[in-house]
Amino acid sequence: MKLDVDSMLKRLKQAGAARGAKPSVALVVRASALELLVLDGPRVAASARVPITGDQPDRLAQAIRAAVAATGLKAKRVAVAIESPDVLFRCFTLPILPKAEWETAVPFEARRYIPFKTEVLVWDYRVIQQDAEAKRMEVVFAAIQRETFRAVEEALAAAGLQATVVEPRSVSLARLAQPAKGSGADAFVCLVDVEEDVAHLAIVKDGMPYLTRDISLLPAVKLPVAAEAAPEGAPAAEPADLRVQRLLSELSVSLDFFMRENPSTSVSRVVLCGPRQLVEPWRQWLSGKLACPVESGSGLLAPLVPGELELAFASAVGLLHAAHGREGSIDFLKRSAAKGPQAERKAALPVVSIPELAAAMKTPQAAVCAAVLAGLLGVLWVLGSANVGSVRRQLTQLKASRPDVGWGLKGMDQVALAPIKEAAAAQAALLLQVMDQRVSVAAKLDALARTLPDGVWLNGLLFEDPIDGATGQSQAKLTVHGACLLGEAGKELEAIQALEEQMKHTPAFFEGFSAAQLEQITARTGGEASKQYSYRTFQLHCDTEKIN
Repeated sequence: MKLDVDSMLKRLKQAGAARGAKPSVALVVRASALELLVLDGPRVAASARVPITGDQPDRLAQAIRAAVAATGLKAKRVAVAIESPDVLFRCFTLPILPKAEWETAVPFEARRYIPFKTEVLVWDYRVIQQDAEAKRMEVVFAAIQRETFRAVEEALAAAGLQATVVEPRSVSLARLAQPAKGSGADAFVCLVDVEEDVAHLAIVKDGMPYLTRDISLLPAVKLPVAAEAAPEGAPAAEPADLRVQRLLSELSVSLDFFMRENPSTSVSRVVLCGPRQLVEPWRQWLSGKLACPVESGSGLLAPLVPGELELAFASAVGLLHAAHGREGSIDFLKRSAAKGPQAERKAALPVVSIPELAAAMKTPQAAVCAAVLAGLLGVLWVLGSANVGSVRRQLTQLKASRPDVGWGLKGMDQVALAPIKEAAAAQAALLLQVMDQRVSVAAKLDALARTLPDGVWLNGLLFEDPIDGATGQSQAKLTVHGACLLGEAGKELEAIQALEEQMKHTPAFFEGFSAAQLEQITARTGGEASKQYSYRTFQLHCDTEKIN
């Protein structure tokens, strides 16, 4: 019998590697819960979902310790995904640049789209597509406040864990999506990760999110269901769970907005992940309401993790693929480590005692080295003295030949200098007044973004801040262009008016303004011909003077 020795050795090597492989661990940190998933190869070794409760500063560390105890985790190194509301996501284009210039150009361009300075953020980016014909390249930029990032690191350390990669949950989720067969190169996939009271939406392609949103769902309210069956041929009744109706509304708006902004693309399908008791009934109802297919996320997990795994762990599965290969990752940890303390990089110096140093100085070799060193120092001193004398002479010549730029002030007496000093003091005071009264645009945009109610979005901003040359007073003006879609005209008007009042009573936004007024509230229609919907646009004008 002939033996295939090479084949047998290869199989034995693979089996030994599988037995010696360390388990892969993923930790997904959400706003109110966290998931811990442990894989032994492709097999699920343990999993746990733990709520984050209480208001103690160490509540995140307590939840991590509870998850570690529930899974019996022995490993210390974990891959981490961070909740989306804590992450800023922006997608923009740049002219095609050499790779050596990306590190400078990308954060500089990102400042146009984020309300924070990059110095207070931990950020990373990914160049996802380069169009040679248009000479443009697409960039996905993600950032998190450094304080939030440090809090996660401290919670991990308190639980005895160390992160190997820290990325946004949107990226972990996006890595699972593959384009449908037959779809074009510009076809996107819309992933929706649902929870009991919130849903995360990500429109992705090639493992990267282009648009992300967090949707607050209505509380679970069960409506009375009629006992009699609906007549044959009658339209399907609305679902008893109002949360899926809210999800449909926000999902339709997001898809419509994305298609308007990217008219040459298409969304091939919508994929739902989350608790199965929500995903399956919601998928069936949404399939009849949306133009594209709606699928369950089970099809994404099945090729990667054999056996049954709760769909709520979809982000954790995608995260573990980042831990094994970071080509498609946005890694905050990599950027944070690059700015580590310099003290950690210093090598330890050997310690020499005084008696040992004194004994070494008495040797003949030390005497010779000391003599040579003294001679070198003498030569250097002579050369240095000659150079210093030459430089002093050149400086004296330059001072003697320079033109008089003192405007004749040296020859003036105190009486003649008095009006000049007064004029200079007045100009300096005006400059200080201008600097003290300048308006922080970043703070206002941050406050506006944080207070936008559900169903309201922004279409544009116009900010002007001319300075009165005589008084130095700021004359700041801000015009906010927005829109509102709630399904009812009365509710939309109430939401727009509530936004105006809320902005007036938000100090971070209204400081420096004296008046705010709504203008040009207009009813509009949108959507496809078969699915028309109405919404309202508005302008909120803020000024430092009374608005007529």
